Amino acid sequence: MAKYYLDVYGSKALLETLWYNRNNLNGIQIVLNIPLKVTATYLFRNIESDVSYNTGRFRIKGEGNISFLNFWGLYDMDLLQDINTYVLGAEIAPFSFLSIFFEYGNTQAQWSFGGTLKLLDKISLSGYYKGDKNYYIEANLKNLIPNINLYGVYNSNNYMYIQGIISSLPLGLGSFDALYGYYTTYKTFDIWYGRLSSKFGKVSNTFRIYKGWSFGTSWFDTSVPITFENIISLSF
Repeated sequence: MAKYYLDVYGSKALLETLWYNRNNLNGIQIVLNIPLKVTATYLFRNIESDVSYNTGRFRIKGEGNISFLNFWGLYDMDLLQDINTYVLGAEIAPFSFLSIFFEYGNTQAQWSFGGTLKLLDKISLSGYYKGDKNYYIEANLKNLIPNINLYGVYNSNNYMYIQGIISSLPLGLGSFDALYGYYTTYKTFDIWYGRLSSKFGKVSNTFRIYKGWSFGTSWFDTSVPITFENIISLSF
């Protein structure tokens, strides 16, 4: 059965992105780009949790920019819980290596501020702090050591992970990437995987071992047990 996914983005910190529905067509989305970008989405179901209810959800987001200032606003109607939410935000980027943003809304956290700092095209640090004292930190290190990238995320609310990628192994063995982290719901789950990808002529081989990870969504799935897979593909 075909599946159709909509990207329903939230704000930088106060209002989360809605994840796609897992079953069939999940909504209608209209995007206008004149004079500002306006995205209006109606979802047939409440989809950001693991349950599906036949209730509607409407979200409209406006985005614009003037010189080095970006601004946005969102209005979200959750008919399941009868909650209407708004968020207003602005971001200033006075330098190519630095951006700072602030958001305000009627969410539980009420406000947030954060930004991104880029150093030497190899190091990127970003994050935010919210009014409910939760915070998020993200670090990306590219080629500080040749052919090795490191990426890490820490969310004080419920998860963290570190990912490493070796883009070129010795002896032409391909590439290797691995991830380790944890995700907390009603308890804390360890999440990890290791993946070796190789190509020999027209034959590609991927061996991976993982637990608590979905390669389909590239995100945590605590229902996944320890799994071994070897995938061979042939191109013509």
